Amino acid sequence: MKKFKFRLLSAFLALGCLGIISFLKPVKPLVFGIFEGTSPCNVEASLFLQIPANAKCDEVKWKLTFNIDESSNPTTFKLEREYGYYPDNFSTKSMGKIRIEGKWKILKGTKANQSANVYQLQSGNQYISFQLLDDNLLHLLNTDKSLAIGNDGHSFTLSKSPIIINQQISNNPSTQKTRSLPTGLKGDSIRFAGKTPCKELAGTLKISKTIDCFKLKWYLILKQDPEKNYPTTYELRRTGHRESVIKGKWIVSKGTKTNTEAIVYQLDPDHPDESIFLLKGDDNVLFFLDSNRNFLVGNSEFSYTLNRLRK
Repeated sequence: MKKFKFRLLSAFLALGCLGIISFLKPVKPLVFGIFEGTSPCNVEASLFLQIPANAKCDEVKWKLTFNIDESSNPTTFKLEREYGYYPDNFSTKSMGKIRIEGKWKILKGTKANQSANVYQLQSGNQYISFQLLDDNLLHLLNTDKSLAIGNDGHSFTLSKSPIIINQQISNNPSTQKTRSLPTGLKGDSIRFAGKTPCKELAGTLKISKTIDCFKLKWYLILKQDPEKNYPTTYELRRTGHRESVIKGKWIVSKGTKTNTEAIVYQLDPDHPDESIFLLKGDDNVLFFLDSNRNFLVGNSEFSYTLNRLRK
């Protein structure tokens, strides 16, 4: 009887030890999403990114991983960043890679959209924030919660890898009304520029898929009636395997499949199969949409974003 009690006690102790070991074992974080991109250097984000104020910095590569707990609540993030400068027109000189870790949470509201979801990252006493554009895209915010403005080479949009495919079906663009809304912009012409991947737009732009098309360079001039603020014509210069200049009309309409109030610029509304759709993030940043008015998702080098140029 004593031997039986001893064995029973030993079994309970063993189970208890196993329970303690299991409790103490680190829980592997659940990955919510990984976003990547290449941006210009940003003075407001340099402290968070640990880039010296006097550093040579032309671009920053981002790989941002968000973790959640078992209840899908935000927990931690890991940011792998590398910055460098351009010693010439053909290469980038890396100035070093580091890993930045911390906590993140979800907030509401940007300068242009009070209902937008915002991901705020905290590392030590430093913060940066991103607007969630959709499940696949983030865009860096300035400290005043406006969208960070890139240049004609890179933007501040990060793309999810791998992307989430939204199967929801929207109205065909050909059913959209062609009567325009006011632009809400000032001036008689507004200029935007940027570089994007090529593949997703090849069909719309009638670029042969057999041609090696890695990126496209864009220069867009939107013209409007300066008194009534209604759109008139546009001029689009696109450089890929060859340069082309496209001219036509454009309109302003409302609505994407996820946001009925979103402002959308449509180039060539009279030819919907060839139209290019651009969502207005704010007065300074435009995002390419596909023919179903979904955001186009970029890669680690380029995003489908155009940035306003100042005269």
